[in-house]
Amino acid sequence: MKNKVEYGWAFLDLFRHRIKQLDPKDFDCVVGILRGGSIPATIASHELDLPIYWVVAKSYDKDNVKRKVIDINALFSKLPSKGVRSRVLLCDDVWDTGATITGVEALLSDDYNAKCRSFVLVTKDTAAPVDWVFDGKKQTWFVFPWEKQGK
Repeated sequence: MKNKVEYGWAFLDLFRHRIKQLDPKDFDCVVGILRGGSIPATIASHELDLPIYWVVAKSYDKDNVKRKVIDINALFSKLPSKGVRSRVLLCDDVWDTGATITGVEALLSDDYNAKCRSFVLVTKDTAAPVDWVFDGKKQTWFVFPWEKQGK
């Protein structure tokens, strides 16, 4: 079994601080990866005063078992000015292997001509091409305050 790290609500203040350091003029919108990215994307949208869009992408099944194929659904609404290069701040909770984020980045690039900058709360790979707040360990399961406890 993996080690478990539980985060409280206070850690989001660090995320908010990092988001405030970004220039909102560098982005057209925020895209959150549901469900894990819903809270960070909402915070980023409010702090940067940018519209928010959602995409469903899952790399784990309901029993927290890693899937071989990433399930990515299209955006719930189209990005502004389809065909014009959109600048997207993509938010999720954890960078594990990178499969989810890179899959969504490919969808946004291919289908919406978007250029993404990705931001996560926790990374398991500090060399990952994303901005992050905390450095997690490979064999760790992260529990955020909005998730069910006791997994």
